[in-house]
Amino acid sequence: MPTYIHLANLIINKSTIEQKVKGGCAAFREHKIFTNIELNQEDNDVFSLTRMNPDEFDTGTLQEMGLDYNEKEDTSTDFTMVTRYGGFLWKVDWLEQNGIYAWHTSSSPEEINLAKEKSNMFMSDAIKQIEQGENPFPVIRD
Repeated sequence: MPTYIHLANLIINKSTIEQKVKGGCAAFREHKIFTNIELNQEDNDVFSLTRMNPDEFDTGTLQEMGLDYNEKEDTSTDFTMVTRYGGFLWKVDWLEQNGIYAWHTSSSPEEINLAKEKSNMFMSDAIKQIEQGENPFPVIRD
């Protein structure tokens, strides 16, 4: 299920959370690292943390929770960082993105197609939706 890419997103595979974090997704969902920011997102496959810049993410807390992170190489297979204007900081094999949305490779073709369609929306159409109180780039859920 695609999630909207803000200026910087740290995206974690939920199956990794279930395997490595004590209490699994339920515990992660309640942790301050996820609940502190209104723009954080969750879909069926991933958690997406949002910040202004990649260096604002608390990778130390993620490591304390049990996730792997190579500080020397600034990479992980448990999560990745995606920026709006730079793309992946490092690639993982379970996530795709197009600059507007990121989606787990197990997302349905319908969800992926909707993300691609919304990504090609004219800005004038997005502005109209915003003026009508709608979110033109919601998390796409099945």
